[in-house]
Amino acid sequence: MTPRRRTLAVLAAFWAAGMFLAHGPMILSGLGRVQGNLGDPRLLHYVLEHEYRWLKGDPHHRDFWDPPVFHPAKNTAAYTENLIGVAPLYMALRAVGVPLDPAFPVWLLLLSTLNFAAAALLLKSGFGRGDAASGFGALLFSFSSVRIAQIGLPQLLPGFYLALLLYALIRLFSEIDLLRGLRWAALFGVALAGQIYTSFYIGWFLVLSLVLALFWSLAIPSVRPSALAALRLHGAGLAIAIGMVGVLLIPFLTHSLRAAGEV
Repeated sequence: MTPRRRTLAVLAAFWAAGMFLAHGPMILSGLGRVQGNLGDPRLLHYVLEHEYRWLKGDPHHRDFWDPPVFHPAKNTAAYTENLIGVAPLYMALRAVGVPLDPAFPVWLLLLSTLNFAAAALLLKSGFGRGDAASGFGALLFSFSSVRIAQIGLPQLLPGFYLALLLYALIRLFSEIDLLRGLRWAALFGVALAGQIYTSFYIGWFLVLSLVLALFWSLAIPSVRPSALAALRLHGAGLAIAIGMVGVLLIPFLTHSLRAAGEV
């Protein structure tokens, strides 16, 4: 077995074990049982289905920010998470013919799979860990009780954007080529916008953590020289990426602030 195939085999074993530990009852029921409760999972399933029908051109869902709920109130999509960052997964399932009811549990399984894949990439390629260590770390990131305890709040389940963002930063701060650095800066921006559009809660704490990390990287003498060197080389690319994130967030912020003013 080649090293690449051995790595894939080890990671696949950890993924399969984690999927069974975290989602076993749902998988063994043939998706007849759905993890969660009668609150947020149903709400967010409605949000996902509304966005799919909006994309499909359903006349009852013709306005993205005005789903047909709480009539005659408008802008009700901004009252909760919009899941735009992970809605394409659900839309793709519905578009290829997956019925309404099983589409939601399959979407949950895809989220856990992406969490595992992104964490494995971060640990294996970003931190240079071995196959078993990367698989076990990805299992903890994706399937431990800290993550699965949020199954009743599906907006808190996706973590793959977070892992991709950290991976992009690691590669960016070790990159000496300006043009290649722009690619990692772009991935950083996409991951940041994707995380905020997936879950505002996680996005808020992510931004706060990034600000604190920047402060400490400049405050700690042993880290400051390499941090300053990377910022001098890639600061413009990062600034452009953050600026694009700001532009992408304009609709989200506009509608959210309007909803906050109403309630």
